[in-house]
Amino acid sequence: NMNRLKSSKNSRFAVCLLAILFATSVLARDTLFVMDVTMHGDTYAQYANNKEYDVTGNSYPKNGDLSADGIKQMYKLGQDFKKEYVDKQKFMSSSFDPNSVFLQSIKDQPGLMSAYAFMLGAYPDSTGYLNLKMDNALEHQKLVRKTVGLSETPNRGTQSVSVATDEGFLYWTNPAKQCPALYKKIQAHLSSGGEALDSEYQAKLYPELAAQFSKPVSKFNFASTHFYLDDYLVAQRTGSKYPQFSNQKNIDKLIEEYERDYYYEGMLGGNEISRVVATPLINYLLINNFAQGEVARGTLKDPKIAALKHSHFFTNEVGFAAFLKAIGYPQGSAPKGAQNIRFELFKTNGKYFVRSSLDASPLNFVSSEHGIFELDEFLKTIFPMMYFGDIAQVCAGREDISLNVYPKCQNYQDYLMQYFSEITHVDHKVVKKCHLSEKVVPVPVRRPERTVEHKVDLINVGFVEIVQVAPPQRCRVD
Repeated sequence: NMNRLKSSKNSRFAVCLLAILFATSVLARDTLFVMDVTMHGDTYAQYANNKEYDVTGNSYPKNGDLSADGIKQMYKLGQDFKKEYVDKQKFMSSSFDPNSVFLQSIKDQPGLMSAYAFMLGAYPDSTGYLNLKMDNALEHQKLVRKTVGLSETPNRGTQSVSVATDEGFLYWTNPAKQCPALYKKIQAHLSSGGEALDSEYQAKLYPELAAQFSKPVSKFNFASTHFYLDDYLVAQRTGSKYPQFSNQKNIDKLIEEYERDYYYEGMLGGNEISRVVATPLINYLLINNFAQGEVARGTLKDPKIAALKHSHFFTNEVGFAAFLKAIGYPQGSAPKGAQNIRFELFKTNGKYFVRSSLDASPLNFVSSEHGIFELDEFLKTIFPMMYFGDIAQVCAGREDISLNVYPKCQNYQDYLMQYFSEITHVDHKVVKKCHLSEKVVPVPVRRPERTVEHKVDLINVGFVEIVQVAPPQRCRVD
């Protein structure tokens, strides 16, 4: 009986082991396209060059540039990309191919140097300098190379790297001048957000900060405290000296909550501003995943789209937070350096899927299963998240955002058909309006809208993961 019992236990163990091995194995899948949205790496203090906001007295740079730690963060992100898509999947070429990569950055030093550090991590031997015509660009790139242990001058045979820097695609470097009407809305939200959220901070946070930073408490309110905290938070990250509080743990928790509220409830308060700011990115995500799927199905012949394998966008805190909020996934903390959102389009078992992740963990929003959508369900989901008006008119104060938050098209396929014959010449900042009674451009015969099942078979897709889903939470302007 004991032998039979042992045999039974061993059999059950073997069955369980086989089940685990089967469940955790990744079935063959073909990656078709990868799109990343990355918050630039950690920076030095950007407001402490003004003595009013220098609360630590530290001697580190106070210019807002990408810090040494930030450079290393982005370099590692590139190395991780190389391990997955170059070494493991063999999806990307072993050397940098300019036709297969599209890069876009907000037009500032942290964004551009984050893009450069990432590319050095992904392709250290074949990445030359960025193709930039900006003051001191070469000096900054040499510093990046030196920081990650590479020679300051690229080897012969390396290729220059192009980075798009369209203002307004990933927010603006000077929104007060480049998009004044939206900037005024943001300032109004910071003011109204303060009225709604200030009570706890006024009682527990602002007096403590005022005492330790040797400032009048009247200096601290919802809109201004962020600037005083910049130097303090950089000092914490870099291990430099910073003012200490008797109840340090509680104060740091309050600071984290305040910074989260500053972005998600202040700058991006409501649901309109985030939608406007994030629209170029969502439009790009929609159009290019659709186009890549059509190329894979053989219904679209476009050599440039077929060659493109990876698109990467390097943004600041506002653009990153706006994108997460626009898709309905605000975070429990303010954006952190080198945070990364990834959308991976892949094919398995004859079906097409998009896997979304945040810092390598499933990004579960709307109807996704462990971050995975069937492609057409994904396109249908993100389509109504855009702003269906003219962003330039919004910036000029001539367009009411609330009147353009609903699609002008019947569905996402009607919208995408407008781009079908011009897919590689798209201005993703412009959301086209549909006129359903007219044919805007000649297009191939349309197939019926594909029906999809909302429940994704994770085993057959090739992903089984145990995920803790964050509960709904509340969530620097240059």
